[in-house]
Amino acid sequence: MAAADAAPQGSAAPEDETVESLGEDGGRTVAKRRGGVLEGEALIYDEAGRLTVRATYGSGKLDGPMQCYDGDGELIQKSMYRAGVLDGQTVIYEAGQIQMVMNYVGGKREGEAVVYHEGSVSSRLQYRKDRMEGESTWYSPEGAVVKAATYVGGRQEGPTTTFYPDGQVQEESMYRKGALEGEVLRYHRNGELQRKASYRAGKLEGDPQEFDESGNPAGEDEESGGGWFSRLLGRS
Repeated sequence: MAAADAAPQGSAAPEDETVESLGEDGGRTVAKRRGGVLEGEALIYDEAGRLTVRATYGSGKLDGPMQCYDGDGELIQKSMYRAGVLDGQTVIYEAGQIQMVMNYVGGKREGEAVVYHEGSVSSRLQYRKDRMEGESTWYSPEGAVVKAATYVGGRQEGPTTTFYPDGQVQEESMYRKGALEGEVLRYHRNGELQRKASYRAGKLEGDPQEFDESGNPAGEDEESGGGWFSRLLGRS
């Protein structure tokens, strides 16, 4: 009876061990292994002994948080891994400030990526399966929208508009499969048309038309063709 109740005999559970290896560049890696496979925390140091990477492994693959540091010990990136691929939020830093925040699903960018410049949002980019998808927006340092564009499958598609810092439209264009298609209209700051050009499959068709801030064709003098002098004489 006692023999029947005894626990079955098997191989001993694998033991955890800490291993250290030296790289050709003089760097050093300290990691934990279980049964000969990386498991748990791994630390990478440069030739000066400064920590550059802190990562987490599971079953021999990156699995969990990872942080990267520069030579001054400043955090430059933190990411999340699952089963060896990026999965979750990744944040990139420069000089202690956030430069970019993006999300990964199964190793591919997914959802909104926010880019910063000197602490302010400079763009919001939309991703689906690692390609830009939907409307993305760019901003001035003051927070005003300076560009809005739509993407399909990683290529610009549909209307794109750029703006002056005060919100006035600067340029309107249309894209098809990543190339300019149709009219491109650029405006002066006062709202008058500055330039009109036509494109087909990304190539300019014909000569662009230029206009001054009063809406007259560029190069037209006051006595010939539409300036205030012509209006005064009743000519259009």
